[in-house]
Amino acid sequence: MIFVPVDFGLRSHIVYAKFLVCFLILASVAAPAIAQHKMGEYTVESELPRLPVLQQGRTGTCWCFATTSFLETELQRMHKKPIDLSEIYTVRHTIVEKAKNYVAKKGKAPFGEGGLSHDVIAMAREYGLMPQSAYTGLPEGQRTHNHGKIFREIKGLIKGFAKGDGQPTPKWVEAASAIVDSHLGATPKTFKVDGRKMTAQQYATDYLKIPFNDYIEVMSYSYAPFHKNAKLTVRDNWMGYDKYHNVPIDEFMEIFNNALATGYSVAVDIDVSEKTYRPRDGIGLLTEELEKKGAVTQAVRDEMFKTKKTTDDHLLHIVGVAKKDGKRYYITKDSWGKNHGKLNGYRMLSENYIRGKVLAFMIHKDGMPKSN
Repeated sequence: MIFVPVDFGLRSHIVYAKFLVCFLILASVAAPAIAQHKMGEYTVESELPRLPVLQQGRTGTCWCFATTSFLETELQRMHKKPIDLSEIYTVRHTIVEKAKNYVAKKGKAPFGEGGLSHDVIAMAREYGLMPQSAYTGLPEGQRTHNHGKIFREIKGLIKGFAKGDGQPTPKWVEAASAIVDSHLGATPKTFKVDGRKMTAQQYATDYLKIPFNDYIEVMSYSYAPFHKNAKLTVRDNWMGYDKYHNVPIDEFMEIFNNALATGYSVAVDIDVSEKTYRPRDGIGLLTEELEKKGAVTQAVRDEMFKTKKTTDDHLLHIVGVAKKDGKRYYITKDSWGKNHGKLNGYRMLSENYIRGKVLAFMIHKDGMPKSN
């Protein structure tokens, strides 16, 4: 996961704006907005409600920012109001779980900041969720997220334990948790929402009623059989998650487009290493040659992944569709701050960029075409 330049547009300074923007969005969030308007040089054809662009700071937590944004859009669909979730609450638990995994596998597992969408779902299912108002992960006086020191300190702690029997003992797990808390602040045991005191688990399950089992991930690579579940073979799949729905590329795009057309946003794992991905210009294209050749084929997609021309770099949140000069683009929310790029933290990705460079995506299962 890549790190980003920091701007100091703090969430605390935009909370009012966040809720104002969300309430100005269409009252019904069951389907994309259809009123056309301009976004830079692009004509927006449909878009889904979401909270404003945030800044992940000097961290590799794009996976959590993108997927939390995805869940926030889901919550607007379900509850008809904006709900601001804490990204760092999820990150905090993921760090400790990664440490346990590293020790259990005797050091032969990734231990870094990267992750994938199912990490957020897994942590929320196990540990619940918190509103941003209950936990920011920014201790007093700290203005931006920076987790490098946390990982260095925990890696120093667990390297020795990884040489042992691989069992997570209370001693080192507590020590790892203490390191995280010293940098991010301790999480509250309870907090109040609408005057009710609740735990993180109660908030996720009883208050928000998030249907964790309804979220699925889709990939398209021929190294595994199609129309079966498979594992996405990238380093950030530290859990070894093997429940991706693997489908041919045309079906991959059919599912992707159907989700957006029927009111469901999409969280994507994507390669942003191409020179033609220009976030400051707010655009993601393939090379001119590939864009002119027509739709990226399964063979081209597979070859780019096999030769590492497609790499697992970043996660983003797709929230709508726009057009420019007759071409379709996907409205994409980033987590590099609202002042990044021409489109204020958003990017426009071409259809071929999605076909070639999105490794996998998460949607609500009801976003699947009925034939699937």
